[in-house]
Amino acid sequence: MSDKEQTDAEKISEKLDKIFSKLDKIDEIDKRLQKIEERMDKIQKSASNMDSHINFVENIYDVVKLPFSNLLHALSWSGGQITNEDSQKRLTLPEIEKRNKD
Repeated sequence: MSDKEQTDAEKISEKLDKIFSKLDKIDEIDKRLQKIEERMDKIQKSASNMDSHINFVENIYDVVKLPFSNLLHALSWSGGQITNEDSQKRLTLPEIEKRNKD
């Protein structure tokens, strides 16, 4: 083999080594991309579950909003007092909380 042929062969070999190195890097990038896509799928599922939960809570709020508003309105008219059936004493809200703890 002549010197020129050997030099050409070495150049080709070097270029092939660079190509294979770049292909290895592409494979590594592809693997990392697949992992990212898997994580994004999990995040999307979790976000969907959170959306469902938020909708559930909003629906519950819509159901209890009016009755709760009416209760608060009635309490505001009574000065925040409720009649205790046991003693016929009017209790304020903090006294109710204290009594419920006992």
